[in-house]
Amino acid sequence: MAALSRCPLHDLADELLVGIVAQVGSKKDLCSLAVTCSRLQAFAEPRIYEDYLVRHGSHVLRILDCVAKRPERALAIRALHIQYPSRDRAGITFLNPVMRQMLNLRELTIEAPCCNDPSNLMLSEYFHHEGKIQYADYFTWASEMVRETTPMSTQLRVRVPLQTFTLHSHMASLRDRRTGQIQGRDAFNMGKNAAIFLHPTLRNLTISCFDINEDIAPILSPKYGSTPLKSLTFDECNIKVEGLAAILSVPKALERLTLGERMHCLEGYLHSPLGTNPAPFLDALALQEHSLQFIKHIGGHTPFPAHHSRKLSMANFTQITKMELDLHSALANILSETAPPWSLTAPPNLHLRLIRCTSASTKEKTTPQRMLEWLRRVPELDYILENDVIPRNHAVTELWYCEACTETWAEIAEFLAPQGQPQISTDQRRLRVFVLESTGFIPPYMLGEPRPVETLLYDSSVHGHDGYGATLYLPGTGDFLVPYGWTRLKDDLEPGTQIHLIGSNRCQSW
Repeated sequence: MAALSRCPLHDLADELLVGIVAQVGSKKDLCSLAVTCSRLQAFAEPRIYEDYLVRHGSHVLRILDCVAKRPERALAIRALHIQYPSRDRAGITFLNPVMRQMLNLRELTIEAPCCNDPSNLMLSEYFHHEGKIQYADYFTWASEMVRETTPMSTQLRVRVPLQTFTLHSHMASLRDRRTGQIQGRDAFNMGKNAAIFLHPTLRNLTISCFDINEDIAPILSPKYGSTPLKSLTFDECNIKVEGLAAILSVPKALERLTLGERMHCLEGYLHSPLGTNPAPFLDALALQEHSLQFIKHIGGHTPFPAHHSRKLSMANFTQITKMELDLHSALANILSETAPPWSLTAPPNLHLRLIRCTSASTKEKTTPQRMLEWLRRVPELDYILENDVIPRNHAVTELWYCEACTETWAEIAEFLAPQGQPQISTDQRRLRVFVLESTGFIPPYMLGEPRPVETLLYDSSVHGHDGYGATLYLPGTGDFLVPYGWTRLKDDLEPGTQIHLIGSNRCQSW
């Protein structure tokens, strides 16, 4: 009988085997490597189990079986994504106990097929798809500090050193014992789930479709300035300013904050947006003014109070370099009071992204007029047309082929020219225009749902043929546009160049 040939990999040092296994991208190939021999199995299995996606109850049964055979496999899991559709929720609950064996978990996603925010009637009739993962109890346990003893020392460590957590899931609501109907909004209230904000190693947190109320303050107040959280995102949440203040008091130095307030499924719940109380809203943000570098706020069209008890300003937020705001955000209203050099309410050198819905009131100023006003306040402006109602070519028409916009575009072109910038130097000034096209889905975007697509229409940093101004892109073509009546480019264009004249339906060749 012929002797079995020895695999050349066996002769390599462990360090080389680690490097080789790291280059294997296919899990199928890793599994083949793992069954070769026990030595290669020790290197391949950590790669096989490091990132695990749960889409069906059968996936849970599979991981239970694997961990039961070799418990160390649970320690290899670094990222766990629980993202199951409603029809496949059976068996998901069995994941709760095995999650407590994943002591090296760094990234966790819990995405249950819950309604965004149904009305009370829908709650009583249809809301039976509460999440199957007991995340509040899990986080209380995962945040505990335990004593770890090694031959050299004894030290405290957190049970599960999570770095990133994404949550779209809800618990069951209380039911009336007599009628069996859902009572109140317990399923959506953050409440005791606020333990999530206290995890001692968490750095990135995303939460969607929750009510952030003042009742979380007693849970969070003892932990003022204690966590390493760097990025916090709320998506489609009802946020009270007292709840926001309690949350922002906990991180040591938060750097990125996204406040996505409830914009869809509003029926059945009366809630005051953050913008109705701009002064307390700004006070809450000021808890992190020493470290915030990015703020995004989507809050809808909230009437801004005509009178304030004090002057509102974000000039002290000196670390902020970028903001993305709904055009009607209270923060946009505060920034709009900036008129250098005599009044400053904006952070210095701010890159501002403004989002405007194309279905906005026709009584508002034209889009180019707003752009020009904002260009006088900030050095870098991105103006985004949210195009969820009308086709993209209509948005282009609104921008370029509107007679009322002709003179304004000429002013913008002059203002972007070197001699038109008295406050801010030429190399700092920039204007870009985008259109954001809906894909038919609303936030939060679940696994497999396409996100809105952002298309560039105009970039002032791409200079025209004479180096004087910027070309304006016509998406899908190789053509460009210039303001109607702005003939300064005429003498410098190549013969036969096609130019679409803004404010005119004509196309001209030079």
